[in-house]
Amino acid sequence: MEELQKRTLLLDGGMGTELIRRLGIKSRTPFSAASINLSNPAVVKQIHLDYLEAGADIMTTNTFTANEMMQSYYGKEAELVEQNKKGVQLAREAVIEYEKRTGKRAFVGANIGPLPFAEKNLHDKTLADVADIYRRQVDALLSEKPDLLIVECAYHLPTVEALATLIQQAFAKMGTRIPVMFTVPIYENPTMVEGMAIETFFEKVDALLQTEMIGFTCGEGLDKMEQALEKLPNKPLVLVPNAGLPDACGCYTMDMQALIDRVIAIQKRFSVKVVGGCCGTTPRYIADLHRALEEVEK
Repeated sequence: MEELQKRTLLLDGGMGTELIRRLGIKSRTPFSAASINLSNPAVVKQIHLDYLEAGADIMTTNTFTANEMMQSYYGKEAELVEQNKKGVQLAREAVIEYEKRTGKRAFVGANIGPLPFAEKNLHDKTLADVADIYRRQVDALLSEKPDLLIVECAYHLPTVEALATLIQQAFAKMGTRIPVMFTVPIYENPTMVEGMAIETFFEKVDALLQTEMIGFTCGEGLDKMEQALEKLPNKPLVLVPNAGLPDACGCYTMDMQALIDRVIAIQKRFSVKVVGGCCGTTPRYIADLHRALEEVEK
């Protein structure tokens, strides 16, 4: 993306936690966030608009869980194609409305999340089986022509291999490609991903996906993300932390200004090109982060 050469881009913040807050969903109640694209599209679109007003440059579609395996848990797999298509459409509508009103361009990132507990659920599946779990999602997302793909929280290499094959086939069918942002969650050991040295993991991912942007999202905090960033290759870097972990009531109580200060310090140190927020972050957090970035880039 040409914009990456000019400045740091601001990704939006949490979607699932905003849906929980705005719809009054009880803490730890299982629900299909992607299904809300169809049952209550207005609230999803408003969240996108709120993030745009806060200064975000990239809208992440509400499709993180919109794959065959996740939606089968909710009994919603029949609507999966429409969940994904509508997810891109809602983000695009918000971006177009905002640009007409302000003249500022923003981008739509089609979001693909991980499969749950891959090491347990996928141990008996072939790469073709895993590809089939993602096939309808990838085809539906790309049919709506997003500006980029966001492969998020992807820690399981065989899953990435299957997904990469699907994406490359889809690009070939389209006759073009769009940028790919790839992020990993960092947990206990910031030098390893699934038992593999983190630099080796990213080398393998890049050979599969030819990613334009790589980095970290969610996980166990910025201390570990910062250590992991030291291991990454020379590519545009992405930093999307969560607002800590929720308490017993499902509330995120982390000091947002402290989080922003750390994000800015790390952004300066590593020249991170995309920053944003994951679980628990809000439009207010993105607005404050936007102001802090503007100060840095004056």
